[in-house]
Amino acid sequence: MRMHYFKTFISIIILSSSILSNSALVNESIISPDNQFMMNQMLSEVFDTTINEVQAKPLQGGFSGDRLFLISYDDKEIVVRINQKRKNIRDKQLEYRASKNASDLGIGPKVIYVSKEYDLLATEYINAQHPNIETMMEKKKINYIVNSLLKLHNGPKLPNDWSVFEYIKRITPKNPDEKEKLAIAELEKIQATFERSNLQNKP
Repeated sequence: MRMHYFKTFISIIILSSSILSNSALVNESIISPDNQFMMNQMLSEVFDTTINEVQAKPLQGGFSGDRLFLISYDDKEIVVRINQKRKNIRDKQLEYRASKNASDLGIGPKVIYVSKEYDLLATEYINAQHPNIETMMEKKKINYIVNSLLKLHNGPKLPNDWSVFEYIKRITPKNPDEKEKLAIAELEKIQATFERSNLQNKP
């Protein structure tokens, strides 16, 4: 039973890394005119070039709705993330800070550039294969995941708090079925236990 739960945990980690890495490529390259100015500003600082001199391919993945591009110039590759307009600056700043923390701790891609209003974020591109449940059950890789999570958890505090409990409640159906009601009840018990413990918030 414990191994079943552990495999489930590893599966969640794999799904998360799959969402974050966004490594599947799309053939077409479409950069809207309103994003070209930001892209050119970044390219002039990072590569001393313009959008006309680079190769840009959209990247698929993630559920944020942000636009993602793989930019290639000479022998260098970076990932560019253009935030949705509907995001407020507080959320964009939080995403940048989380990326920067992971970068500084050596467990995330290096942050290369961020625009003034946090609308555009550029990081190094990591060319790697997505993990799967079988390969990730190796002890060496499990230890790497655990140590990486500990580094992040004990790393610099983020600029604002975020509650997984409140997030789940927001995305829960308005008319939950019986299984969902049981899950919500368990979630509320866990949340109450955390709140009674007066634990310090950490990433």
